[in-house]
Amino acid sequence: MLTERARANLNDAGLPSKLWQEAFVNAQQGVDIVPDRSGMSSYERRRNQQPPYKKYLPFGTRVTVHIPKAQRGKFRNKGRIGRVMHRLEDGDGWKVYMPKTNTMVHTNALIANLFLIMSNPTTRLCGRRL
Repeated sequence: MLTERARANLNDAGLPSKLWQEAFVNAQQGVDIVPDRSGMSSYERRRNQQPPYKKYLPFGTRVTVHIPKAQRGKFRNKGRIGRVMHRLEDGDGWKVYMPKTNTMVHTNALIANLFLIMSNPTTRLCGRRL
């Protein structure tokens, strides 16, 4: 079931198949926050709180990632275009694929669909190229 969801995520977003692992994580997170017949999700059982539904973005959503002042030049753009992979489990933020540089970044400051989603703007490279 998760494999089919991950494949559907990739096809729908039009992203390369090398991102299948990220699509799989996103599919797992989607299943994790949906309540079952008892009315409680796996996320709620593990953490004893409701999932932050507003912070979950669809796989491949086009976003603008905030680039901190220290990582950009004086007259450079303050953001770069990326595609959301999934929410970070170990903190508040998202993993974002940057197609222009073929890299992944972790960020908690991005703009998606005209809504600003931000908390302590930090962006750091994951340190790996795809």
